[in-house]
Amino acid sequence: MKKQTVYNNFIAVLFQYWKTIVWLAIVFFLSTMKVSDMPKVSLINIPHFDKIIHFLMYFILATIWLIDDYKQRTNFQLRKLVVVFISSAIYGISMELIQKLLVQERSGDLLDALANTFGLIVAFLLFINIYFYRTLLVKIFSIGYKEKT
Repeated sequence: MKKQTVYNNFIAVLFQYWKTIVWLAIVFFLSTMKVSDMPKVSLINIPHFDKIIHFLMYFILATIWLIDDYKQRTNFQLRKLVVVFISSAIYGISMELIQKLLVQERSGDLLDALANTFGLIVAFLLFINIYFYRTLLVKIFSIGYKEKT
């Protein structure tokens, strides 16, 4: 009976966070791909363009994860946000270590890890601002509001 409950909880988590899991897999795939296998795009000649990509990958990761989590909650939980942030940051640092130690043609880079973390920070700040702004608007516009009976 207990194994069935654990299994059901596991399946529920997979179902609730499937978008986050898919994005984690995409980030892993892109982070471990050999440089020689990546498409060459000559149109993009921006210095440090890879840092922008790192920022965006982790901004998207945090956004998807926060939205997936928000859909499961009815109230703001700072503790949960901290867990998501730390987990995402550890994932980003781990990807850089994997690149440095295990992937040929790739090298872990401190600036990439900083770009990852900056993407996370911006996503979290944006999420928190939107969440509180939305909550404030609901409170402002619901003052004096009575449902019709």
